[in-house]
Amino acid sequence: MRRLYRLIGGCPLMLGLAACETPSQSPTEAGPEELAAFSHNGAQHTTASVFTHPSRGPVTAVAGARATLVTNDAGARMLLHTEDLQPGHAYTVWVVIFNRPEGCAAYPNPCTSGDVLFRTGAVLGEVVYGTGHVVGGSGQASFAMHVSKGDVPRGWFGNGFTNPRGAEVHLVLMDHGPAIPGLVSNQISTLRGGCTDASVPGAFPPVAHADGIPGPNTCRLFQFTILRQ
Repeated sequence: MRRLYRLIGGCPLMLGLAACETPSQSPTEAGPEELAAFSHNGAQHTTASVFTHPSRGPVTAVAGARATLVTNDAGARMLLHTEDLQPGHAYTVWVVIFNRPEGCAAYPNPCTSGDVLFRTGAVLGEVVYGTGHVVGGSGQASFAMHVSKGDVPRGWFGNGFTNPRGAEVHLVLMDHGPAIPGLVSNQISTLRGGCTDASVPGAFPPVAHADGIPGPNTCRLFQFTILRQ
């Protein structure tokens, strides 16, 4: 089971989803009602538990948290509801797409970050921003997004989203630390927003390290889920 949680140097991956009207659209937020509407199109439904990220210590399930992935021929939509977040902190969700999961080294076990980062061509991997916002006082939050089949703007590797019904998808929640006045929009829309250089995983490609305005916060990968269709 530990293999499930290995991604970037012992941490899970990140992939962004979105299913829009046209393949060229960027990932955008989608509400629960949009997920329901999307579902009528002969869609496939996948749900999964949410876990603490291994970089924080022993991996444990997050009570009350759940992720849903809905896919059809046009793309995918997802909803992540989670708890135990830091009030007042900025978070982003990243989706890692394995268009060809059968190419992963441990197949039929789940794919890993090593597959998307270092065996990208074999798995036709992609990583993209999903959505983000500042969490309120309850420490609970819902994150919704969608990604269309085709090219994925801002994708790390240029492989796009080519296999909606067959792809394996990992979602990773990143904590960007306390909201910083004047920098919040960047914190909730980029990988590096508000983060010190040292707190961005070194295994990430240069495009990720250049994505956003750095700041004083120690950022960390916080939670993750694995959605296998």
